[in-house]
Amino acid sequence: MNRNELVMLILKYLDRLRKGMTQQDVFDGWTEQSRAAMIRFFETMVDEAQRGQSLDKLEYKTIPRGMDHWGIYQGDLLENAAEISAAIIDGVGGDS
Repeated sequence: MNRNELVMLILKYLDRLRKGMTQQDVFDGWTEQSRAAMIRFFETMVDEAQRGQSLDKLEYKTIPRGMDHWGIYQGDLLENAAEISAAIIDGVGGDS
């Protein structure tokens, strides 16, 4: 995966978050507060990536841990966020 593919993955994730929560999302631990916070978080990540800044930051490598702090403990949104973190751990989005 390259930086552009990572940005596309994050944008797809943001689209899903912006659609609102499903009953399953609520069951998985999401609240409107956590959804709004994660939207801001991923918007910042996209902005930094598009400006060519390094994404090699602890908070981007540990997204699932941060989501756990918000009480999100399972589900497709957590798995997709883990995929984004894994790409960054693998070196995508480092210094360009």
